Amino acid sequence: MDWVIFWLIIVNVMSQSSFSLMAPFYPSMAKDEKGVGSTVVGVLMASLSVSFVITSCIIGMVISKIGRRLVLYSGIFIGVGSMVGFGFMIWINNTVLFIILSFTLRLLTGVASAMICVAAYAMVSIKYPENVQSKIALLEAANGAGLFIGPIFGGLVYQYTHFCVPFFAFSGLFMVCVPFMMKSLGPELDRDDNTHNDAPKVGYFKLLKNKRVLFAGINQFWNMIVFCSGQPIFGPRLQDKYHFPAFAVGAMFAVPCIAYIIGGPVLLPLITKKFEPRTTKIVGFFILAICCFIIGPSKILGFPDTSIAMMSIGLVILGLGAAFTIIPIIPEMLDAVEGQFLDSRSEVSDKFSGIFNMAGGFGQICGPSTAGLLNDKVGFNMTFDIIALLLLAHVLIYMIVCDGFRSVSRSMKATCMRCRKSSGDVRSSTSTSRKLLEETTDEDEESITKNEESYDAGANASYASTDASFQNNDNAYAINTD
Repeated sequence: MDWVIFWLIIVNVMSQSSFSLMAPFYPSMAKDEKGVGSTVVGVLMASLSVSFVITSCIIGMVISKIGRRLVLYSGIFIGVGSMVGFGFMIWINNTVLFIILSFTLRLLTGVASAMICVAAYAMVSIKYPENVQSKIALLEAANGAGLFIGPIFGGLVYQYTHFCVPFFAFSGLFMVCVPFMMKSLGPELDRDDNTHNDAPKVGYFKLLKNKRVLFAGINQFWNMIVFCSGQPIFGPRLQDKYHFPAFAVGAMFAVPCIAYIIGGPVLLPLITKKFEPRTTKIVGFFILAICCFIIGPSKILGFPDTSIAMMSIGLVILGLGAAFTIIPIIPEMLDAVEGQFLDSRSEVSDKFSGIFNMAGGFGQICGPSTAGLLNDKVGFNMTFDIIALLLLAHVLIYMIVCDGFRSVSRSMKATCMRCRKSSGDVRSSTSTSRKLLEETTDEDEESITKNEESYDAGANASYASTDASFQNNDNAYAINTD
């Protein structure tokens, strides 16, 4: 058994669970028992991401110098300390002091989460250079698993025990894992693969000049916007409007994460074999927009105001849509610079891990804080209507800037060819469709600019590489994947 990837998966699950386990009960406790408003709760939940972004940026620049394992273990200990601190917050009765301490602990949780995530993704890129896409997919699936385990664990333990018990119990579980991690994660994970000490430094801005890298980061930003917007407002909505107990609230938080884990292995390999990566992402973001209209339910579209069935369906669609838009991000970044920075491979991997986490962190900042503010001003239904409209605007910009219309057209032509050949051998049909994609690309490239040529070639390379990765790793991916 590969214990390195096993423990990196476990630490990602634990990290994501640690900051999501409070979602079913902490906002309601803060409002009902401590007198904290929805907007403040939203900003409080989002404050984690402020320190997450800043820490990700810093750690991405220095992790190769101070050691990836040291960063990982330091993040674990800081995270455990912040969770223990949250357990004592129930006994803080002064509202101002409660808010100050909550912000402090939430910021420390963000620091810990960033250190763990950046170190884990960097270790995977170093340990598995030939199989990085499937390993990254496993870590992203672990993140999804943590996001649904946390609320279920927190809601269940809170309902049958006391406010402090979920934090203390999870801290203990986290610490039990540390000795086993230290035994399995060897010093080779701290190595520096730069072949020349005098190689030019690779900075964030240099990498972000690549259009594919930039939009991969923007995609992750919007993924986290949608995933995290419900943190400050979804729990109170379920409890006030539908009278859900804490455990049921935690279960509802888990619905999109379960759909994310299931949707990855079941749907994403199928889509990547038939469509280009840009088309896959475009489809995914349209799915996310639709799910926001359904979760509300939408006031603009005139959906029933109190339909718990529509809300549940929307949460399932949210998980499925996110599966199409999250998993390919870091592999696409690596493919975008393939053949470049050969003397700085480990540094580039560290930087991409930092960009991925920073972009997600910005989304985690904007999502809960904006949702809390909008909920106070326009209500729950209109909040998700506005998010859906913003997502549609993002998809349109993405299609214009990244030549998405041409990508969709090529994919549709390939699908039509596949349908006409459906009575023949499936393998032959797939080969014909891919050949059509390549031929169409060759014809179209003569009419676009040099930058667009470079981008399309990189996207096709990413498509082929992602497809091969899923074909070769179906079993492992299906077990772990969101």
